[in-house]
Amino acid sequence: MERILITGASGFIGSHLISEALALGYEVWAAVRKDSDRKRLTAQGVHLLEVDYFDEDQLFGALSSVAPLEEGAPQWHYVIHNAGITKTAHPEEFAEVTTYIQSGNIVLRSPLSKEETSVRIAEIIRAYCGAELQVITTDASELKKNLRGNPFGDEYQQDRVFYTSTMEPIDPKRIAALCQEDFGEEELRMVEGRLYMYLPKDASRSKLSNNFLEKKLKFTATTRNRNTLARLIELAEAITPSD
Repeated sequence: MERILITGASGFIGSHLISEALALGYEVWAAVRKDSDRKRLTAQGVHLLEVDYFDEDQLFGALSSVAPLEEGAPQWHYVIHNAGITKTAHPEEFAEVTTYIQSGNIVLRSPLSKEETSVRIAEIIRAYCGAELQVITTDASELKKNLRGNPFGDEYQQDRVFYTSTMEPIDPKRIAALCQEDFGEEELRMVEGRLYMYLPKDASRSKLSNNFLEKKLKFTATTRNRNTLARLIELAEAITPSD
């Protein structure tokens, strides 16, 4: 067995690197900051190494504290330094890049169109970790419209309302037929071309889901809850130049 150390493992790209390394059979270590979310990594069986990138002595001490797998073997067979990889090498394309939680949210400024932005981000992800991912680009204005268009009133649990976004046209016949289906306690509605799901129980056990909608409606989509959308709006507005 060989050992691999991955920095930036708690981020979006890092999570894919971790999964791929585990699948390939490596003993996987993640260099994590003191305030990094470690729950997912621990659940995956990843070894954790706390580091401070601004303290050279602590960093070298932490890296050297791990014994080789066997006598004569290197301490680390491979190191992927992924920390800070969201800082683009092409500032003319992207600026003030940041990520939010583990569900693949990237907030940035760009002069590119939404379609061009999706293509470029997909290219960057493919170049760094080989993952073929579909990228959906929107903006704060559209996210606000999603929140305001929520058709589920106060009688519904608002933290169980999910907002689905797509960059593709929705087939009116398919969505009309789908909205008429009986999903029990779950509900699907469309308002002005925007899709909303009400999932009163654990989303992992619900029939309605992002994957379900993609298969039925033949499009690529992404789904978030109210809290995530609200936070993304805050982050986007914080980097939006004032007029």
